[in-house]
Amino acid sequence: MPPTPASSNSDADQSEPQISADENDNVSRSEQKMAAFDDEEPRADDMSQYFLIHNSFHQSLYTMLTCCYCSGSNLYWGHKKSAGFAQEFYLECISCDKIVWSSNSSPKSKSKRFDINVRTVVALKERGLSLATMKKLFNIMNIQNVMHHKTYKQMSMEVRDAAKAAAEEAMSRSAEVSTSGVQVVDISCDGTWHKSGHSSHYGVGVVVDIASGLILDTHTESNYYRGCDKAPPSDSASFTDWNESHKKSCNKNFDGTSNAMEVEAAAVIFARSVEQRKLIYGTMLCDGDSKALDNVNRLGIYDIEVVKEDCVIHTAKRIYNQLDNLN
Repeated sequence: MPPTPASSNSDADQSEPQISADENDNVSRSEQKMAAFDDEEPRADDMSQYFLIHNSFHQSLYTMLTCCYCSGSNLYWGHKKSAGFAQEFYLECISCDKIVWSSNSSPKSKSKRFDINVRTVVALKERGLSLATMKKLFNIMNIQNVMHHKTYKQMSMEVRDAAKAAAEEAMSRSAEVSTSGVQVVDISCDGTWHKSGHSSHYGVGVVVDIASGLILDTHTESNYYRGCDKAPPSDSASFTDWNESHKKSCNKNFDGTSNAMEVEAAAVIFARSVEQRKLIYGTMLCDGDSKALDNVNRLGIYDIEVVKEDCVIHTAKRIYNQLDNLN
């Protein structure tokens, strides 16, 4: 009897192709991380791009147009008002004294702010640049309409809140990817600072899942805020009102030294791991400095003791340095 053909609706046909272990080894860690977020929205098309165009380009373009009301060619192009880098342009017919066309140079984002202004603030924050630096750059390019410092500050706060919300969502999803039904995970915890030399006013603690390489949580420590320098005397009548208003924008949350920020950040991250991530960080991969680990165990955050594992790269580096000193 000839073999029976396989059914078209068999489980083998319906199953999705699986990636073998060898194939997975050839995939970079970055690609593996991105694969966990394949359902992200696609990138915008070319219609969302911006171009820097000289004013003479528009003038030469509109000389070839005619008025839609009187068919005259005596058109004037100008702008009424600006909101940061967004300009409201218009095209006016001198012959019939009518506005032929008007539009803004930038669409508005979901936050009802002009998209070009939001992107500018995000770009500055990404590169760690100030408003003064931005003004110098665009003054050289003869772009005169730059946003007011109050608008910049307000938008910076909005960008910060949006970035924190996006980061929190991504880290929550990272925790879901990392768990796979297992509550206790192995992590690497380290700190970084705004400036080197342990003199920075800002430090960030980061926890990374060893298995997936995804960031599970971060915490920022700050021991200085410029607005605090403007405080009136604490015994004055105006201090209470100033303090209530100041607390809304003050970023200072730490009174210790920059060297102690990593230890404090680790304690905060570990303390909220069960509530926010549904995870217990059972093993910490250390780079030789175990102050953060010792502090976590001293505080008794978990019912179990967090186990220390030393990074082989840092261990080998210390051995090499010791051998090198023998020469």
